[in-house]
Amino acid sequence: MHAFNLDTHTSAFIAMSITYLLFALHTLAYHVDTLSPATGKIPTTHTTVSTGKLNHTALLDMSIDFAVDPQENATAVASTMPTSTLAALAFGPDSGYVYEDRQGHVVKRENIEYDLTGLRVYNVGVLMASHLDSPFDLERCGPAVDLALDVINREFLKPHKIKLRKVQANYPSCSGAKAPGLAADMHFKNDVIAFIGPACAFALEPVARLAAYWNSPIITGMGDQLPSDDELTVTSGILGKIHKWKNESTDKSKYPTLTRMSYCQCRLKLVFASIFRQFKWKHVALIIDRSDLFSLTVGKNLEYGLRQEGLLSFVRELNGNEQEPYENYLKDASMYARVAILSLRGELVRKFMLAAYTLGMTNGDWVFLDVEIFQSSYWDDHDWEAGDAFDSHARKAYEALLRVSLLQPTNPEYQGFADKVRVMAKAYNYSFSDSEEVNFFIGAFYDGVYLLGMAFNETLSEGGDIRDGMAITRRMWNRSFHGITGHVRIDDNGDRDADYSISDLDPINGKFEVVAYYYGLHREYSAVAGKKMHWPGGREGPPPDVPRCGFLGNAPECHGNELTIMYGTFAFAIFLGFSFLVVYLMCKAKTVTSEAHTNKNLLEK
Repeated sequence: MHAFNLDTHTSAFIAMSITYLLFALHTLAYHVDTLSPATGKIPTTHTTVSTGKLNHTALLDMSIDFAVDPQENATAVASTMPTSTLAALAFGPDSGYVYEDRQGHVVKRENIEYDLTGLRVYNVGVLMASHLDSPFDLERCGPAVDLALDVINREFLKPHKIKLRKVQANYPSCSGAKAPGLAADMHFKNDVIAFIGPACAFALEPVARLAAYWNSPIITGMGDQLPSDDELTVTSGILGKIHKWKNESTDKSKYPTLTRMSYCQCRLKLVFASIFRQFKWKHVALIIDRSDLFSLTVGKNLEYGLRQEGLLSFVRELNGNEQEPYENYLKDASMYARVAILSLRGELVRKFMLAAYTLGMTNGDWVFLDVEIFQSSYWDDHDWEAGDAFDSHARKAYEALLRVSLLQPTNPEYQGFADKVRVMAKAYNYSFSDSEEVNFFIGAFYDGVYLLGMAFNETLSEGGDIRDGMAITRRMWNRSFHGITGHVRIDDNGDRDADYSISDLDPINGKFEVVAYYYGLHREYSAVAGKKMHWPGGREGPPPDVPRCGFLGNAPECHGNELTIMYGTFAFAIFLGFSFLVVYLMCKAKTVTSEAHTNKNLLEK
């Protein structure tokens, strides 16, 4: 037996250290939850203490004299359940804890974690495509999610002693190959209570199904975008998937926890139909580029919707990668309509408008429409100016073009938000160029997270369960609020009724300017007060639905004078013929009489 002799300073230091440790444990041990295992035995208490990088567990019951710290950045939880009722305390990576009785039956499983300020932490999963150079990838939308999480943690959840923490993952392309696996990791390993993203439709679809099964709310700022070009090769396969997603996402029976915060291509038909009603157009042609995925999906949605409305009279598809005589498509369309929708990528819109100019279709008798969701190189350049010898003709031709776009926010609040996104994007190794706008989808993700925070706040305030995804989702549907992108209206199916702008080309400055809006809430066309539509050819109004002489120029009323002249000419010809015949007969009779008289005289002699 050895005796240790400690000097006074050493003894005092040890005593102070022990006192400080006991005080720290006592101070940090106030986060106590009561658990009632299914066995009905004595409730247990547990406390999580976070100290710096590692999370440790303070044990309050001396019947368990050990602590477990399984890994860095993970929370280990120990129980004060009496040893008589506790057979084992099992830990898994990021999976909380599991109580088991002596028979090995699972009694309770839960994740509970607190931060240093005493807020209970819940994880939310952020799942987006990365490095796609698309307007909805992680590098652009991630900063908006971060900003929104910061706001809802501060404004909505802090009063409830709760904090949301982001768990982030990304996938390389717009497909469903990896997204569901990543979502499963988030659910089982990180115990997320909600999902933010994906944006791409084919990645979103399987994740939304899983989220519904797990009863987790899922928010997206997009939801319509198709897979990458290099992943799809068969057009019929694309269209089949498009049709399936459109049908299933419309009724939401298979995605009851999914909320889409952006626009739905399925509702573009309502925007165009409102324009056609405004100007009394009932015969519409539609030309679709099947080689461009966005043009194809927009075109097919318009074809399906406008055909139901009885507005389509002509539809043609083309392969935009092939050089074709575009004039032929316009000539064919002219036999059925004078209003044409060009669901084409920007470069091809310009070629068609130049062809229309050559055919004399841009002088006011025709009107063309296209879709540019917002200005972005991702959608191709829809401008008339290409820096070539045809710019002057293109500018003139574009006076006959109306453009439908999402209503892009321009208020000071949004500009301040955009400035923050630009700064925070650097943390994602991305820099916005001077010409790139912080687009609508980025704002839609912010509004989606903000709406999720409102739903959490309302649920907690009424004593609800923050893990009840269906209940959380129902609080997000069928409501309106003012978001960073303006007025946000989510319908009773969990889709946003987006607002759109209708623009035409100002012939003076050569720029597209907004002349009308389509408001999703009211679903009607609304002209901008004091703004005049510039109709081509100096016309004061829109071209008629049907030309005066018909699409083929053969209306009877246009041929009245021609028939009169034709019938008059024919009658005059008959009259002349008859007169000639009478004169001829008279002359003939006179000649015969004269000859007879002459012969008589000869005979008398």
